[in-house]
Amino acid sequence: MKQRGRDQMRLSWMQKRERNKAVAVAIITNKYKKIGRGKEMLQPHEQIETMTGWRMMNAQVKQRKRNGSNLKENNRLRINNNHNHSNRKHKKRSRSK
Repeated sequence: MKQRGRDQMRLSWMQKRERNKAVAVAIITNKYKKIGRGKEMLQPHEQIETMTGWRMMNAQVKQRKRNGSNLKENNRLRINNNHNHSNRKHKKRSRSK
């Protein structure tokens, strides 16, 4: 009876090991992608190397957005109820007497 229990345990361990191997192989093959239609040639997924780091890229994007919003803000027509206030962007030239 004990022998039978050990055999069953050993068999379950072997099956578990086989499952683990199958999972490992599945994970490894998922890291690769097929090139073209039905071709068996596999190529690993790799990140594209850039000269600029991702932090710097993010900083540049933020700066660009900030500049864009500033431009929109500066070019918007300012409405002021004060009739003495000029909405023109350039400075008035003082008249010489």
